[in-house]
Formats: sequence, C-alpha cells, structure tokens
Amino acid sequence: MTQTISCQWLPTNASWNITDQIIQNRNWIWRIPNNQWTYDLIPSTTECRFKCDYWYSRYWTSCKIDVQPIQCQWLPTNASWNTVSQINQTRNWTIRTPSNIWTYNSTSSTTECRFKCQTNYTRDQTSNSCIPTTVDAACQWLPTNASWNTVAQVETTRNWTTRTPSNIWTYNLTPSTTECRFKCQTNYTRDWTSNTCKATIQTWQCQWLPTNASWNTVSQINQTRNWTIRTPSNIWIYNTNSSTTECRFKCNSWFNWDPNTNSCWAPSSQPVACQWLPTNAIWNTTPQITSTRNWTTRTPSNIWTYNLTPSTTECRFKCQTNYTRDWNSNSCVPNTQTWQCQWLPTNWIRNTVSRIIQTRNWASWQPSTNWTQINRPSTTECRFKCNTGYTWIWCNTPWSKTALCWPKPINWSFTDPICLYYDPGWDTCVITQTRLWTSYTGSWAPTTWSYYHTTPLTNSCRFNCKAWYVRDWNSCIPNYKIVNCTSKPANSMWNGIPIFNWSNPYIYQTRTWWSGWYYTPSNVSFYSSTAISRNLWCPFKCNPGYIRNQNSCISNSTPSG
Repeated sequence: MTQTISCQWLPTNASWNITDQIIQNRNWIWRIPNNQWTYDLIPSTTECRFKCDYWYSRYWTSCKIDVQPIQCQWLPTNASWNTVSQINQTRNWTIRTPSNIWTYNSTSSTTECRFKCQTNYTRDQTSNSCIPTTVDAACQWLPTNASWNTVAQVETTRNWTTRTPSNIWTYNLTPSTTECRFKCQTNYTRDWTSNTCKATIQTWQCQWLPTNASWNTVSQINQTRNWTIRTPSNIWIYNTNSSTTECRFKCNSWFNWDPNTNSCWAPSSQPVACQWLPTNAIWNTTPQITSTRNWTTRTPSNIWTYNLTPSTTECRFKCQTNYTRDWNSNSCVPNTQTWQCQWLPTNWIRNTVSRIIQTRNWASWQPSTNWTQINRPSTTECRFKCNTGYTWIWCNTPWSKTALCWPKPINWSFTDPICLYYDPGWDTCVITQTRLWTSYTGSWAPTTWSYYHTTPLTNSCRFNCKAWYVRDWNSCIPNYKIVNCTSKPANSMWNGIPIFNWSNPYIYQTRTWWSGWYYTPSNVSFYSSTAISRNLWCPFKCNPGYIRNQNSCISNSTPSG
C-alpha cells in the first residue's frame, strides 16, 4: 500500500533537494522511505533530502552561515577606506562580526571597515567627518611666456571644492605673496581675450584658404602686434604674384578666379583622372575621363565603379586575370583552388595532406604542389617525410649500413670475434653502422676507425695482434725477428754448434721494452774460443795460423807490437 506524504522538519536556511513530498510504501508496521529529512547534496525525488541555502553550511542538524564578504557602509565625504572597502564577516546567529559600519582609524586594516581623511582634509571628532585643512597650494596653469608675480604657491583654506584664496592665476603687474598673479615675460604682451602672453612679433597661420586654391607661396607669415591689431593681416588675398610676407593664394590648375564670389571655379568641362583603382584591378578602359563641374559635383564622377563592359566616358574597373571581385569590399582578391600534391616517390610518406588549397599569385598558384621534405606536419603545404627505416638523401639511404674498418692494421688478428665478420677480400672487419640524424649531413655510428683493444666487441672496429706479434700504437709488429750476424773480422770463422763454417749465419731476436723498444740478443759478432749453439748468438774464432788481437785476428808469426 502506498501514500503521498509531505517531508517534515526542514531546517532553517535550508531547502528541499528536490521534492518536499514523497511516496511511501507500507512494510508491515513501517513506511518506507522515512519522511524525515536527511542532508544530501545529491538531488532525489524519492527521499526527503535537504541542502543548505547560499552562504550557509550544514552544522549537524542545522544550516549556519559561512564567512562571507560584505561591503563597508557609509563612507564619510572627503574620506577613503583604510585599506579595504569590503571585509569578511562571520555570522553567529543574528550577529555578524566584525561590523561593516566604518570607524575612523589611521592604521590600515584588511579585516575591519576603517576610513581615513583624504589629502587636505582633517577628521572632525564631533561629527566624525573630514573637514578642509589649510594647506600650501601650488599656483596652477601658468600661461606660456609668463612668470609668477611673485610666488608660485599660496596658503589656501579648502571649503569643500573651493580654495580661498584661489590658486588659479590672475593677470596683475603688482607683485603679491598671497595671490597667484602672473605677468608676461619680456617681448610678450597679454592677450585680454585668451588671457595669454603673445609675442609682439610672431609667426601666424594664414586663414580660410578658398576651395580649389593653394597658398602663393607660404601658409604662415610673421606678424607684429600693436595692441589688438596685427600687421600684415593673416586673412588671404588673391594674387598671382608669389609672396613670403603676405597671405596670398592662387587658384589650382583647371580653376579660375571669380572676383564676384571670391571663389575658384572650374571650367564647364575638363579631363580628370580616375581615382582609387583597387589593388589587382585595371581600368576598363580609360584612366581619365572628361568631366563637367556643377559646383562641387562632377558629371560623370571620376570615382570608379565595377563594370565588365568597357567605357571611355566612365571610370570603370575590372579585376586582373586570376582575380575575382569581392563585393563586400569592392576589391579584387586572388582566385583559389584545391589541387592534388604531385606524385609521391618511393620511401616517402605524406606529412600530412595529399591536397592543398592554392591561391593565385600573379601568374602562378601558391603554395606549390611540389613536395618539400619537412618533418613538421602541415595541412597547407605539400610536405613529405621519409618512411620508417629511411633517412634523407631523397629517402634512398637506409638507417643502417655495413662498413669496412680502417685503416687496416698489419698482422692484426681476425681469428678472434672482435668484429661483426671478417672480409677476406679486403682483409679487414665489417661492422654495421646506424645514421645518427635524419639529415643527410648526419654521421654514422659507431666509427670505422680501427683501435687496439683486447676485449672482443662484435659491432666495433677493435683489433688485437696475432700470436708472436705485439701492439705498436695502431699497428702490430713481431715480438721476434730473424737477423743475420754482422761484423765478423777478417781471418776468422763462426764458432757455433754444430761446428761448421756458416756461410750466412742468423739469430732470433726478441722484442723487449727498456725505456723504448729494442731487440735482444745483439747480432753483432764477438770472440768466443768455445763453440756456442747457433741461432742464439754470433760467436767467432780465428782461423788456424791466426790469433786474436782484441776484436781482430792477426797472423801468429806477426811480431806483436
């Protein structure tokens, strides 16, 4: 069984969210849902929910006002807020704190409504108002070519907006220290009409130039003031003889002087240029017409009109080739077209569109439909970028390549897996390089320069030396060598084991470091009466019938010295 029932006990400063009536269902002795309120900001049409009004927040079963900004009130005349014109108030039942009614305080505050008197005003404690103070006021608006007579400021009392005495100047040749008086400087005279100081001799503009006339020759002259009279006059006179001291005018070309009307009038008809040809337009057909003047009107007008039919009597224009008239601005704007970008070569991809809008620029359409390589996308230009795995040089260069290591070391080791693979044709290693940049000027890595290293690395130009060879900077040299024995003296024989007379004996030398590379043993011969194993040393002994004499062999019958 159901019934419609009103929601109960809405708190003060709250409203139902959304309904104030709900439909209840009876469940044995209970009715569901309950018609007593619950606080919930989510609207419902089936439960009695409430929310707090603006500036109020839930406080258990009630809605209490939040802290809110409020305008300070009743600022006295000639005062200003010190410092803020609004404050934050907190509501405690019917009381708001702090009050938004002003108090006088020269100490600034952002939490209370305080005021202070404006400049030149002082607080009257009886009325809590700001009253004028006596101040020194600068004299104002000194005329050009004048000086104060005698002071530039006076002591004034401010009464509302009025100062007594006034700090506005008056002209007076009698000096004063209590009033703002001025006098004209030397060679200047007071102009009583404008209360200004004007030069006795001054430059003055010529006035009221007639229509269709020009000055002959100057538009300003020097005048001399004699009280209220200026000579010569700056009012124009008609004179075809030029002058720099009088305001003379003459009629413009195609105009004649009429002394009865004091004006320059035009002949009945005259050639006149057509005016204001729009950009990207041409006259259709003549740039000037013959026009008849009727006071200020020309018939026909020399102002253009758009017309595709040629005329020699009216100022007509038409748009140039590839331009169209814009009726809103009466101008000629370029034609536009949508055009396909040109054929896309292999390994290129669009960046981003295949069609663009072109605008006619004289004899060509812009922008071009030719592809340009730019990595930044565009919807207005035909741009391309290289497909994945390709880089610039017309997108024909892959991102990676194989390359030979160089220079090729002599006696280097290719038996160890130090590079990607060995190329027997070049007797060197081959590695894989990757392009570092997308530009064709980008470098490849790793470098193909060979360098010595004992740790193998498959993608690097490292070399090691063969067995029986050692590193000599960027090359491999043997750590042994076979050399012939030298310096055997005359009348001697080699004394090696096995014993025979070597025709060209040699020894094995080993490379050794001792403050620099050198080889041992020495291949220089030396005397030894005992035979020494060959290939290790270079011993010699004297032939029969000869004996040793230091490092030589002499006959044993030769008397010694």
